[in-house]
Amino acid sequence: MAIFKIINKKYKEINDLDNLIKYVYEKANEVYVEDCYDFGFDGLANQFLYIQSYKGKKLITRALHFVLSFDTRVYGTEGELRNGEIIVCGIFLLDLFKDYQRFFALHTDKSHKHLHIIVNPVNKKTMNLYHCSQHELKNQLKQFAGFIYQMYRITLMGISYLDEDDGRLKFY
Repeated sequence: MAIFKIINKKYKEINDLDNLIKYVYEKANEVYVEDCYDFGFDGLANQFLYIQSYKGKKLITRALHFVLSFDTRVYGTEGELRNGEIIVCGIFLLDLFKDYQRFFALHTDKSHKHLHIIVNPVNKKTMNLYHCSQHELKNQLKQFAGFIYQMYRITLMGISYLDEDDGRLKFY
């Protein structure tokens, strides 16, 4: 089983963005970057900030943060999900955020493998902020759920988010 989590945390300050990207980047086994260059965590943060500086308004958050976690149980007869298969899932998810700087990092340091997906909330072409209704997000994740089920026979748990106030996982 897989769980897609929306990390409902506001990264308001530049330091918050730096800390997030540094944590995600340094703990990663693999990093995959789209629409920016992989110059390490400092380089990624600075590229996000460069686009954000053209927005001109104070941002509610400097990064959108999602996590895709995989259960560690055996899948089918092939054994545990391989890193390459998880990376394919990450590439599919990054495609949901076209026109935004984005990257994912694969972490295998915990009891379960998971991807951190980080997206710049400012569109690099229009300079508009990312907006997606709950209905649109559910439709996009439904497509993703179909993809991972067809490819790997893994079911995707309902959309969830981590509540910043009480630290508990919430489900829609």
